[in-house]
Amino acid sequence: MTDEPSKYRGYVLPLLPGHFRALREGAGLSQASLAQWADVADRSVRRWDASHRAPEKVGRFVVDRWLDVCAMAADTVALAPGDGPVLLLTGGTDEERAVTRLAMYEFERAGRTVRLTE
Repeated sequence: MTDEPSKYRGYVLPLLPGHFRALREGAGLSQASLAQWADVADRSVRRWDASHRAPEKVGRFVVDRWLDVCAMAADTVALAPGDGPVLLLTGGTDEERAVTRLAMYEFERAGRTVRLTE
């Protein structure tokens, strides 16, 4: 049995480089913003993306952010009225744009027309 929170079950930490990059990008985290949060050089994040495992603390942060984006996108989809076209704001932050991308994917998967606006 593990003492990790249940939200980490199913994720192998530390994350493999390809998974790390996909989750980082899906969470709307740029290499520069993650490097600043982790207090490391940008090249460290480039290495984690490409070939080296990121420290577990960083992996947990990326997974947390990705889960937050997924939850916000799910809320956006759940709260949308009706079944007609959907108007989504593109958002100003990387995280907001990540939420919009994921919500747009879910709406389109459900057959709804999506229009973007600033």
